[in-house]
Amino acid sequence: MNSHRLWGVALGISLAVNAFCIAALVTNVFAPGPEPGHRPPPLPPEARALFRQIDPRELPGFRDSMDALRQRRGEVRGALTAQPFDADRLAAAFAELRQAEADRAAFAHQKIGEVASRLTPEQRQALAELIGRRRGMPRPPHHAAPPERPPR
Repeated sequence: MNSHRLWGVALGISLAVNAFCIAALVTNVFAPGPEPGHRPPPLPPEARALFRQIDPRELPGFRDSMDALRQRRGEVRGALTAQPFDADRLAAAFAELRQAEADRAAFAHQKIGEVASRLTPEQRQALAELIGRRRGMPRPPHHAAPPERPPR
């Protein structure tokens, strides 16, 4: 085997290993999972009913509020693409969008507070993890204490 062919084979193997590693990192293959056998405590039927109360699809007016948010977002897009550009129109559209989003969030927060007040500490922990996952926050390890802040 000549040296060019040997370098070609080595390069091919290196590229394959690198592609595997990149794919593993992207798909979180090596990320630590929950401890074996650790699952949040099952929720009793009444807690499941409470969780259903904060499911947005179950709330009255859900479709109307989503339509309002879509309309506000459309107004922002319209203001951004309008010719001639009107900065005041864009600022007003953003203000209306912020208000619609804030109203929706306030209602959701109120519902979550109502539900959380009826849960056990374990169920509130499960709710916190659920909310964190929905916001894209990493799941904290159950066995580790929170990191301490370094002294100033």
